[in-house]
Amino acid sequence: MLAAATFTCEFERVTSALRIPFAWSDRLHRMVSPSEVGRGWECGCTCKGCGERVQARQGARNRHHFAHLGDAECSGGLETSIHFTAKQIIEAEKKLWLPAAIAFPFYPHNMRPIRAVKSQMLTVERVEVEASLNDIRPDLVLWKKERPLAVEIEVTHPVDEPKAQAYENMGVSALAINLRAVARSISIEELRTRLMSPSTDTRWVFNRMADSLASTFRRETVKRSLTWRTSHKRAGMIPHVDSCPLRPRESKRHQSTFANAKLDCPGCPYYFPSENLQRIYSVLCSGHLAAQYPEAFSEDWLHRLNCGD
Repeated sequence: MLAAATFTCEFERVTSALRIPFAWSDRLHRMVSPSEVGRGWECGCTCKGCGERVQARQGARNRHHFAHLGDAECSGGLETSIHFTAKQIIEAEKKLWLPAAIAFPFYPHNMRPIRAVKSQMLTVERVEVEASLNDIRPDLVLWKKERPLAVEIEVTHPVDEPKAQAYENMGVSALAINLRAVARSISIEELRTRLMSPSTDTRWVFNRMADSLASTFRRETVKRSLTWRTSHKRAGMIPHVDSCPLRPRESKRHQSTFANAKLDCPGCPYYFPSENLQRIYSVLCSGHLAAQYPEAFSEDWLHRLNCGD
């Protein structure tokens, strides 16, 4: 009895490992769920991972699934079925949820992020599957106003550094969707909801607009001269930025507006830290860009980077 029980458990373990949520229907010419086809071998479906026939299990106790034969060998059926189905959903919907894109133009001196693109649902004109972009073949290429967006579906391995660098070199925005933790029992509708809703599964590999915005801030940062004045008997000489474009202080004594370089500048997101203020005669600042990019450093979006606004 013990040997029989052991054999039964081992058989259940093997067959469970060979269960997949989606399979290719030769009749419908697309990935399907078990509920869309006939029961058992009548479903006319194959596994995209190994190419072998699978049967649709539609029992009353367990969640519906596709199953290989008990002695089949298929190590990548689960990942491949999810990968193909995700691409199919995005191709059919012609839309995808995008997270906010942020940039750190003054990294590592100033860690304040700039929002380049808000989170949103992107609807595109066309979707190409496995299309080539120069020497790269992303899983999907989404086209919006003749601009490509590469999409990588991560089911087994994340996008590596050389590929990310290639997207940056081409100036093509690329998105990665992490589906490595998707449950074996997921349905097509659940996968569709996951792809079309705000999620931490989606991240930017490279964003062209964020890169451009960061370059603009770095390029247009200017030097603002410091004027040392005695503002209080006990304070001594204080460095003032008389040309500060952001909420400057007012000095009745000197009939001018200014910013305190020691108190105001370090907390300003447009400030680029340099050397000790006791020894320099200017600060690096991009405050003049605030009017052009009024929401770049807004406080209210930081906690909603991945939650549409």
